[in-house]
Amino acid sequence: MRFLTLISYIGLLIPISLLSQIQVSDIEYYLPRDDYARKGFIGLDDQEYFIEQGAAGTKVYLIKDDGLELLHNMTYRPTDSILNGRANNYGNSNSGLTYEDELLYELYWDYIYIVNILTGELEEVIDLKDHGIRLQSGFVLGDDYMFFTALGATPGSKIRYDRSSKIFEEVFQSGLRIGDCIYKGLDTDSLSCYNLSTNAEELINTDLSSISKISVQFINRLPHLLIQDVNGMHIFKDNQLVMSIDCEIPDSLVVMSIDYEKIVLREFENQILRIVSYDLASCESVELATIFDPINSEFSYFMHSDFAELGDDHLLFGFSNDWQGVGAYYLMDTKTGQYNRLDIHVDWFAQGLSVRYDNSIYIVASDHLHHIGSLADVFELDLIGLTAQNVTNDLIPNYNSKLSVVIGESQIDNELHIYLNRYDQREPELVKLDYESNSLVQLHEFDIMKNHGIHYSIYQGLWSNGKYFFATSDAVFVMDNDKIEKLDIGL
Repeated sequence: MRFLTLISYIGLLIPISLLSQIQVSDIEYYLPRDDYARKGFIGLDDQEYFIEQGAAGTKVYLIKDDGLELLHNMTYRPTDSILNGRANNYGNSNSGLTYEDELLYELYWDYIYIVNILTGELEEVIDLKDHGIRLQSGFVLGDDYMFFTALGATPGSKIRYDRSSKIFEEVFQSGLRIGDCIYKGLDTDSLSCYNLSTNAEELINTDLSSISKISVQFINRLPHLLIQDVNGMHIFKDNQLVMSIDCEIPDSLVVMSIDYEKIVLREFENQILRIVSYDLASCESVELATIFDPINSEFSYFMHSDFAELGDDHLLFGFSNDWQGVGAYYLMDTKTGQYNRLDIHVDWFAQGLSVRYDNSIYIVASDHLHHIGSLADVFELDLIGLTAQNVTNDLIPNYNSKLSVVIGESQIDNELHIYLNRYDQREPELVKLDYESNSLVQLHEFDIMKNHGIHYSIYQGLWSNGKYFFATSDAVFVMDNDKIEKLDIGL
């Protein structure tokens, strides 16, 4: 018994001693690792640029018809702070980047770096540490100011930075923001705007009575302010009252969309969704739809996607069955009253991440799977046929859903650039969607596979025909003399 144990011990020492003669890093075992994980697009004039941000720096590429041209690899980075992913701003970018012409604002927890993507130069560094604050979220860039929520500030306050005087100031303002104005009811009878540009509060209207709700609605693809009070509804644009609605509309109805001719509202009752349209000239109402969906309506969230690209005559709504199954979504033409349940498997629409060409909207949506997470794709919403197509799955053979999808900006040539990082371990790629031909063309493939060697312990091994086979938690390898290879066994 002791003899067998000794033989086993000697047999174990032999492969270990052989392996010790070979560098662990020499053993090829590739896994994806993206050192520039933040992707984005910047549109300038008729050119579009692709941006990669990571801990080591920022890469700027010019997107060309046949691929990418690397313009700059900027390595300006603070040594005591990291990029703040919570500060993404989708106000002027589908990819969350904050930029002003050729200037890219790189937002760290403790600094704001301003870099020029055309020259590759660092234009300015704004040090937040000197003022005892950290940038948290909600970053807004205006012509005269920067505005954001900060850590270290007084609870409930925001930070306004004057770009001319370089002065930071705490401001206590909350409400709905459209452009430079943050709107709120000073009391139940008046409306005010805190103007971020002038850093002053302005009284907008005092003829209101018992304000019950303030909301933002899109009319002609532009944001308007909708005020509801005891006298009806009032539409404001650029701080001016443009229309009052005095139709008698039940309080139980919730506004879904509005224009200068009609208003569309909804209500739930006994798991039934009812959608009603009111003609604003005659105040006559028409029932557009009655939808009974007991499974989705009882166990999931109602989702109403209201964004500029939908226009005045379409609604996108439904029920998100997040983590539990597949949601149900509908696309409606409010002029005709026609609607259709979309044959797609999604839980959430990223309503800010969209581009419209003619009567097609390209939008990012995701399906949430338990133990896996969010898998994203790009969908085309056909506003005429009231249908949806999974563009990134249908136009590329054998394509799995993506861990992340980033879309570019609207192009004058009706093309859309899309960055795709897949769930399988194939290389991410940049593709071009041609709206006219309904096709995807690959522009660039990103090599993010890195040799990790054996990054976990060897826990099992055996000799066979003069070769030594050993396993880690990730793979099985074979050693033949001094050569080690990973076996392709489907792991």
